[in-house]
Amino acid sequence: MTTPSPPDLLFRTCSDTSAGRLNSGKKNHVTASQQQDLLEEFASHSNFWDYITPTTLVSTTTLLLRAIHTAFDKLYRGEEAERVKIIFIKLGSEAAVAASAKVHSAETLADRLQFSAEKKKNYKGEYLFEWEIPESLVIHRVTMATLLQRGFSIERLCGPGTAFVGFPRMREFRMEIRHYLRSLRVYNKGLQAGRVACLFGCQALAGRLAADLLSPTAPYEPSGRVGRGIAEAVKDYEFESGGSSNELGSEMQLSQQLVVW
Repeated sequence: MTTPSPPDLLFRTCSDTSAGRLNSGKKNHVTASQQQDLLEEFASHSNFWDYITPTTLVSTTTLLLRAIHTAFDKLYRGEEAERVKIIFIKLGSEAAVAASAKVHSAETLADRLQFSAEKKKNYKGEYLFEWEIPESLVIHRVTMATLLQRGFSIERLCGPGTAFVGFPRMREFRMEIRHYLRSLRVYNKGLQAGRVACLFGCQALAGRLAADLLSPTAPYEPSGRVGRGIAEAVKDYEFESGGSSNELGSEMQLSQQLVVW
């Protein structure tokens, strides 16, 4: 299996129940100078039933939808919205070259441990930092409390009246969103995805985030009517919030008059 290059944009959802926010679970127990076996650490990381044993690895994902799903899952489990954060990490700069050497594809590590094809699907889009995520790579962070105040909800992603029996698995969550978007006209797909993307308060990346929502598992460049819908959503957002498409402000306040759908 070819080792993929680290992507330019990653997401991490974390809270008080996470092993660490930007640091690994072992950060405060073992010094980074002590050699740790990467595959052994990943084997511990991949044990879904062991939430106690710390590792040197910090998990991130290329999939915005997975970050959102994890955030809602934490709320469903009773965590406070103010304590749940989605962090944006950017590797696409010269300053990130050294750090990116310490980022590993979880799919590649799973392949090296000869995981089954079915099990390897669990690691699609996951990238692991050794020891910590450098603060210098963080370009944006937003709490679920802020997102909810802005009107973010499962219904805005999956459609009005959406109700699950218990909290859905990632696959079911993704399928509901896909089903809802397919029910919309082409232009409205872009408009709706763009409006949701703008709620993150990171307008410079709004188009990218909207594309990630429209195509969660594969790169996608919106064009035509879909692209025009996204552009219109960003334009509306800037007008209502008085913002700029170049802003990367964290926790930026949005106007309560933002158009909802």
